[in-house]
Amino acid sequence: MSRLVSLAGLCPLLALCCACGSNTDCSKYSIAVSPSSATANSAAAAPGNQTQFLVQYKNTPSGCSYSQVVPQADWTVSDTTDISISSAKDGTNGTATCLHTTSGAATVTASYQGKTATAQLTCQ
Repeated sequence: MSRLVSLAGLCPLLALCCACGSNTDCSKYSIAVSPSSATANSAAAAPGNQTQFLVQYKNTPSGCSYSQVVPQADWTVSDTTDISISSAKDGTNGTATCLHTTSGAATVTASYQGKTATAQLTCQ
């Protein structure tokens, strides 16, 4: 009888392990930047000269749990003369500020855990 009790006590633990997708590699996801393109007015005062970019998880493996938005990414922009972007680990993360007009769309790149995604920003 003690064997039945001890095995019965393990069933919830075994079910939990199986349900969590123990054979699933939860690092196999991709990311995307939202919005994928934006325009801001470089002559306007903040926040009119800013765009808030967010990174979202995409293609998450079945059995893996993620929030919708990546906590905080590292950001770069192809035009550092006309645009600045925050990689601060606070509420400004992903905020791009148009300092001057751009001749075309600049590429905004987010990096998170070895993955990258891009968007476009035009400053008028």
